[in-house]
Amino acid sequence: MNTNPDFDYGPFKQLKDMIEKQNITVNTFSYIFNEPGIFVFSNSASGTFTVISVVRKSQKCSNDVNGISAAMVTKESLAEIGIKSFNKQIQPNWSFIIGSFILINVVIYIIISLFIIAHDMKV
Repeated sequence: MNTNPDFDYGPFKQLKDMIEKQNITVNTFSYIFNEPGIFVFSNSASGTFTVISVVRKSQKCSNDVNGISAAMVTKESLAEIGIKSFNKQIQPNWSFIIGSFILINVVIYIIISLFIIAHDMKV
């Protein structure tokens, strides 16, 4: 979902290093996003994630207070910032499954028939 492939995660990696390797307790962390885009961060300690949408100065967030808006991660709030959900259920392709089953059985019967014919020719 991250829209900026060139985003510098350096400060976030330093934060992770401070917490995990140096055992430093961090209560707050701030970062200024200079470029618009959608950024997703996961919290390895809690398993939660944060989605941040940074807009251009000419744009406005819905329900903002002094240019800042926050919302729970819901289907609606993600759609509002341009993230669409997709149905992840895949329907089986029955014609392919049945055709594959028949083809595999035909090949097996042909191979077995060839072995029987070859065995009968030797006798």
